[in-house]
Amino acid sequence: MVAPNAHVDAKSPPDDGGASRGSAGGLQHAQALEALRHYPTATQQSADGRVRIGLAAGSQWRRVTFWGFDAYAGFRFGQDHHGVAGVMTIEPLKGEGDRACIAAFDEWSKPYVEAFSLRMSGVTESAIRIGDMPAVARRLYAVGESPIGTVDYYSAYAVARRSEDVCVIIGLAVPVREAGERAKWALDRLADEAFRTAYVDASLGRAKP
Repeated sequence: MVAPNAHVDAKSPPDDGGASRGSAGGLQHAQALEALRHYPTATQQSADGRVRIGLAAGSQWRRVTFWGFDAYAGFRFGQDHHGVAGVMTIEPLKGEGDRACIAAFDEWSKPYVEAFSLRMSGVTESAIRIGDMPAVARRLYAVGESPIGTVDYYSAYAVARRSEDVCVIIGLAVPVREAGERAKWALDRLADEAFRTAYVDASLGRAKP
């Protein structure tokens, strides 16, 4: 777990507004995935410092704002979005007991699954910890339709209960773009590092900073 006073190795600068080239693959994407597999991990943080996660090749990530929903913190790797990481909060789903947070995320994600005609496979689920919080983590492969055409990517997310009325979700995605197993290897390393090192302050609420 990243201590509350942990040194932030390289604070990510704000997004420069450059556009992604969508599903374009090729050598540049493959090289970016190799960086995600092998470069050192550095700690990135939300604008207010209450959320911190370790990201592979962390000094090269930039803070972003996601389109379509509010995230507490968002990051992208490279102008062409070779990797994406985000942290958001939602309310637990009543009547679901220990699975109130993962059930709430399943409900929250349904409109997005339908809107992009997502087809998911290889879904695995495991029990982990995010700092002092028990969490449910899932990894999967997904294919969906977007304004730029068909896209496929590997994804991982972990869901934990931060307080009585706040669930925290840490999500990661790496587009395949014809890079084959490189994308999966990069995603697995990102997930291993991010979930292992994540710090979420106890004062985190529903409001976006």
